[in-house]
Amino acid sequence: MEQLASSSISSELQVSNEKYFLLSDGRQLAYTEQGDTDSNKIIIFFHGAFCVGDCSNENDCYQEIGYHFIMPTLPGWGNSSSWPKNQPISNYPNDIHQLLSSLKKNNNKNLRIVVAGGSYGSVYAQICF
Repeated sequence: MEQLASSSISSELQVSNEKYFLLSDGRQLAYTEQGDTDSNKIIIFFHGAFCVGDCSNENDCYQEIGYHFIMPTLPGWGNSSSWPKNQPISNYPNDIHQLLSSLKKNNNKNLRIVVAGGSYGSVYAQICF
């Protein structure tokens, strides 16, 4: 997929299993995932500063407990497009909703979602909560 945007540190932070989602406004959302991708139990974890969404370390625990673990790369970091200057950051949950709608084909019914973040990512977790 063509890279739509990058930050100055994107070349240093390559993720082997990174996926890309094209948002409705044409921006790109990079993310990684692991665990039970068919599960309605989801953990969304937002990374801290100077990082990207990388859950490439193979860990069977999410599969074993039946969770789908999703780690998006925040706007302007890595291979995720920058946030639009004319939009308040409080609109960010819409990006996550679009991503979940593309991954979960049941119209997001009966989803149990855990939202968390580390350091800077905790701001995005609070916005989405």
